[in-house]
Order: sequence, then structure tokens, then C-alpha cells
Amino acid sequence: MKTNLYKTTLWATLPLVAAVQTANAAGVSGEIEQVFVSANTVKDSLQGNAEAASVGTVLAEQIEHRPMLRPAEVLETIPGMVITQHSGGGKANQYFLRGFNLDHSTDFASYIEGAPVNNVSHGHGQGYTDLNFLIPELLDRMVYKKGPYYASEGDFSSAGSSRMTYANRLDSNKIKVSVGEDGYRRALLVGGTSQGDDNFVYAVEGVRDDGPWTNPDELERQNVFLKWSRGDNDNGMAVSLLAFESDWNGTDQIPQRLVNDGTLDRYDSIGTGSGGDTHRYQLSFQTWSELSETVRFKANAYVVDYELELTTDATYYSNDIPAVSPVPGVAPRDITDEFTQFDDRNTLGGNAEWEFDLSDQHQLDVGVSLRYDDIKDVGVGSSYQRNIYDMASRAEIEELAYAGYTSVHSRWNDWFSTIIGVRYDHFDVDVNDKLTGTDSSDDDDLVTPKVSLHFGPFADTDIFVNYGKGFHSNDARGVVAGDVPMLSESEGYEIGFRNQSINNLQLSLVFFHLELDSELVFVGDDGTTEPKDATERKGIELSAYYQPVDWLVLDADYTVS
Repeated sequence: MKTNLYKTTLWATLPLVAAVQTANAAGVSGEIEQVFVSANTVKDSLQGNAEAASVGTVLAEQIEHRPMLRPAEVLETIPGMVITQHSGGGKANQYFLRGFNLDHSTDFASYIEGAPVNNVSHGHGQGYTDLNFLIPELLDRMVYKKGPYYASEGDFSSAGSSRMTYANRLDSNKIKVSVGEDGYRRALLVGGTSQGDDNFVYAVEGVRDDGPWTNPDELERQNVFLKWSRGDNDNGMAVSLLAFESDWNGTDQIPQRLVNDGTLDRYDSIGTGSGGDTHRYQLSFQTWSELSETVRFKANAYVVDYELELTTDATYYSNDIPAVSPVPGVAPRDITDEFTQFDDRNTLGGNAEWEFDLSDQHQLDVGVSLRYDDIKDVGVGSSYQRNIYDMASRAEIEELAYAGYTSVHSRWNDWFSTIIGVRYDHFDVDVNDKLTGTDSSDDDDLVTPKVSLHFGPFADTDIFVNYGKGFHSNDARGVVAGDVPMLSESEGYEIGFRNQSINNLQLSLVFFHLELDSELVFVGDDGTTEPKDATERKGIELSAYYQPVDWLVLDADYTVS
């Protein structure tokens, strides 16, 4: 499947640069910073101070020296979020937040340069979010929100969301080479230039990693990013191009008893077929402008070409040994439970938002969004050494989603402000089963209210009360089969406190409650994601962000659910 159109030559062309950096852990814990296109007092006073204690912005300076084992760990700057991996470094990470094992991000929405990363009706699991293409050195800012309280956030955002933006301008050029144990190598060329009103940013990255495994990961990543932008914070536009390819082997779980009796080493594997390859090619356009002194506008559009082939052997010999081998030349006893999932799609869409200053006390936000997934081939089959010999399911899917949302930001006096919002979402799906030749379709819509109250500050303490309904969509194949509803709703409550009484110290305390009508749960024995019954979660998040001097940042988080 992999095209190798731009196999990187950084290993041969870049000089080896030896450098030692002092790694200062830096992050954000509940920091509330304004992220807006047009600077104005209404936006500053209303939106930023009346959303929630669990909203924040992570800036480039706060991750520059943060040690990371994998690209998606930029999300660990979100208080309480944990990122890990299994079955090879090329597979999408595992995400944990607010008592969720989110698997590959079933209820946490991620965006890069305005484009969604979560995949609907995916070959491996609903909401599959592969962030291995991230280049942390390019990140300009990440805005995160936790809970279903925001009209601008839709599918997959019940636990939270993150919106990541790469830099529009870089004034320096860097070559970075990293060498480590177990065959780890990374080379990065990143920089930018400006010519008149035009700004250009670029990055070329190559990664190779074997890991400690007896069957080496042989992970390879090639990554290219280009961006052109023009304008300032009030009026401007940007176009970006992302091209990412990766392939890897995956060492799956092994029985503890075979390690205990010495049959296997802890880094061994039973089979060698697990692994995969993937690509993501993305073109994004963003624009923002001040239409008048009281009206602002921003919009984005994107096109994504995505493909994945993923082979897993979660149970090894759970199935009976076949009497006759389905693979010529292979003994029946060598046929394990290996299966291969595949996904080939194009995604396109966009978003537009208008901000109206109705008065000194009130602001109206209005937005619309559109997303279309043309899933040309998705399914799963039994395989041997990544070659499918028996197709279990195969489909072609078209999925259309559009939404409209609005919210009113009001500052009633010096100590009380509100945000009242509502969102409407509509989904249409059409599924063509390639094995049976049947066509099925379905549609559904949903209205979700949002409310945020902000009290204070009282003695340097702000109090936030939030309520909202959210949802996640379900796999279109299960929807048309009648197994699951199109949309599974969620309902959340939150009360938060943010204190800044001590200079350079910000404390955040949040109590949350979240209910889901149906939860998507990873089934380890089958390596699949299934919809389960209703769930309820309650929890506490305590965050501290302290910068006693310019060169030192300390952040600490404690969460219990």
C-alpha cells in the first residue's frame, strides 16, 4: 500500500549534530489564555473568562524542552491526560482521560490545522485517532477543552477536545539529529523564511526505531510539512500541506505463564505478522478577517487522503486448527488467529464562524460545519503474514455530517457572566456491503444545549459552573444493521475553581460528572471496539502551574475518577 513517493534521505545528507539540552519540564495546567483571531475587548472579557476551569492553551514555549517518547505526548500537557501505546510504535496511541480508557480516542476529538483527525466508521475502531504525524517542534499552540460544554465542539468530544495549530512564521532554521538505543534515529530539518508579506514554514522529518523487541519494530516514518501564510492577527490566510507515511512491525501481548516458565523472553512474540502501514496527506486552508469594528469572521477548509492496513493477532490459537490449511504451502498448525483490518478514504469539509458584538455586554457567535467521508474500502479478514485469505467483512461507505451552532456570551456585571449555546448535528450514512452486494442507508439528527456560568473573581478566585450535552457517532455498518443508534448522547456537569492569589502560581480544582447513553469499549480478546451499555463517571482534577523564575516552570496534576 505504501507509495514511498518521498523516501527521506536525511540519514545520508544531514551532518551528525551532537547536542546536550537541559530538559525543563514545561506544560499547562488549567491555564486560561485567549485564543482568538481578532483582538477586541468584548472577546477578551467575555469568552475567555466565562468558559470553564478545564479550558486551557498550550504554547510552543511550554513544550520546547519537554521530553517526549512519542509525538502524541504533546497531549499530556492537558491536565490528567495520559498517552501510551501498544502493538508497535506506528499504531494510533491509547488515550486516557477522566476515567476513560478512550482506546484510540473514541470520545476525545482532535484537530490539526482545522482538519479532524478522528475517523468515523474506521477499519480498526470508531474515532480512530493517529497523531504519529505530529512534529512537536512545529506546534504553535494547542487549545484544549474538557467536557461537552462548548457549542463549537461536536462528534467525539464528550470527554474533551484539542485543536492544534502549527506556526505561521518561523525566523530560524534548525537541523536536529537524535540517536538512541535499540536502533532509534530521528532527523529533523525545520525552519521558515519571510519575503515581504509572505511567510513560509517547512519541516522534513525521518524516524527509525527498532525497540527492544526480539522481532524488531522496524518503525519508519517520513514526514513533510509546508505552510504559506500572509497577514496579521486581524486579517490573514494560510495554506498548509502535510504528507506522512509510516510502516512498522508490532509485538503483541504474550502469555505470562510462558514468560514464567522460560519459554519466552519478556520481549519475545509468538508470531511475527503483526504490524501495519499508513499514510495521511492533508491540504488545509484557513482565513480570518475583521469585517467591521463589531463583526469578525474565520473559516477553514480541508481535504485528507488517508489509508491504513493493520495486522493483529490478539488471541493466537483461540480458534480451532483447521483440518485443511487455507493457505497453500502452510501447515494447518501454523495458521493462527491473525487478522488484517484495512481502511482507504478521502475526507473533506470545512467550518465557518462569525462573531458579532451586539453591545458592550453581549456577543453572538454563529458557526456552521460540514464533513464528508468517502470510504472507498474498509473491512477485515483472516490473514497469514499480513496477506488476507478469508474476507470477513468489506464495505464502501459514504458519510455526511453537517452542523450549525450558536452561543451568546454575556457579561452582566463585574462578577457574573454567562455563555448560553446550542448545537444542531445531522448525519447521513450509506453503506454498500461488497460481500453481499446490498445497499443500506440511515440518518439521524440531534440538538444539544450548552450552559456556562462564571462568578468572580472573588479574592483572586474564579468559580465556573458548566452543563452540556454531547455525543459520539457510531460505526455506519452497525447503524444500518440495527445494532446501534446513529448517535449516542452524553450529559455532563462541572464546577471548577481557579485561584491566582500567589504570584506566579495558578491553581485549578474541578469536580465533574459525565453520563453516556452508550460507551465504545475496546475488547482485548478480539482486538475490536464494541458499543456497550450506559456509563457514569465522577471525578476530581487538581492542577498547579508555577513559574517562580523565568527559566523554571513546575506543573503538577492530581486526578481521581
